[in-house]
Amino acid sequence: MTPQSILTGEVNSHLKLLKLKNEFVHMQILHIGAIPTFMNTYLIKNKITHNPVNHPLEDKEIDIILVNGEHGTDDVLTGSLKQIRPIVTYTKSHYTQSENDDIPFVLIPILVKYLLKLKESISYMNRKKALNTADRFLHKITAAIDENIDDHTLTMKKLSNLVFMSRSAFSKKIKKYTGLKPTEYINHYKLEKSKHLLLVTNWQISKIADHLGFCSQNYYCRLFKKNEGMNPSQFRKEHQNKPPIPQPKTPGYLRPTL
Repeated sequence: MTPQSILTGEVNSHLKLLKLKNEFVHMQILHIGAIPTFMNTYLIKNKITHNPVNHPLEDKEIDIILVNGEHGTDDVLTGSLKQIRPIVTYTKSHYTQSENDDIPFVLIPILVKYLLKLKESISYMNRKKALNTADRFLHKITAAIDENIDDHTLTMKKLSNLVFMSRSAFSKKIKKYTGLKPTEYINHYKLEKSKHLLLVTNWQISKIADHLGFCSQNYYCRLFKKNEGMNPSQFRKEHQNKPPIPQPKTPGYLRPTL
């Protein structure tokens, strides 16, 4: 029996999938053997659901495997699953024989709590790494926009060339990190800069539009009203006695949480 056949074969009545989660992550435990009364009490108390494995499972769906050591499970089954995930065998007894690796059931709650915390830490580090990657990429993009801020012909194609990427790869990354199409992203970034200029300068609207590379004042005003619900002049008047909006340096405000 191979790990693949166990996970994708017919339903095995001795396999249960335990599902639990906290505020940040969820965890799935493959349980082998009958779930004893004392184990079931723990599951109910902690709102851990458990259902028969009645659908194909992938390796990545399982975090750890628990085995009821008092059930007399198939050694071939557990042996083959060792190739997939760590296996922990538990027993009701507080005392275990030194020649085996069984642990007392009372340690299961501690083990599960530790695994959740560990998975939460790994998830946090992965999210942080993804955010750092996104920040570095978007910083490179905004730097290229800033260097060509007054270019009326700054298109997705031109911007992708400036950062040495294909249009396809560039478009996909912008969409992934911001949820916007490249042209939408460029316009959003320029609009944020225009809001800063409206409040810290007395420039005419036409000058701001030209400085930021919009093709015309009318186009700039239409975009501004679509995004802010008012035209640039109204925005300036409404915010003239309020603290100025900082000039955007990084595009984090355009990026959803990963």
